[in-house]
Amino acid sequence: MITAVKKLTQKDKLLNHIGTYGSIDSIVAFSTYKISQFHSRMKEIKESGRGIEFNQEWDKDRGVYVYSCLLYTSPSPRDKRQSRMPSS
Repeated sequence: MITAVKKLTQKDKLLNHIGTYGSIDSIVAFSTYKISQFHSRMKEIKESGRGIEFNQEWDKDRGVYVYSCLLYTSPSPRDKRQSRMPSS
């Protein structure tokens, strides 16, 4: 049986990396994922409403922009439950 493998888009690759490491920079994006239009892809991700916020900072030692990222996900069922701590 042959299984079809979905080819990941550049945005998917960036989101997977961010989900794993919490940040990404243009050197990693290009050398690892061959993404040359890094800033455009990050802008697309931010505007897509996929629950991501990031800060763009210049790393003067390396000469690259680094995006520190936060991914917002839906609350887990545990988060929806009432606190088990007694109120005072």
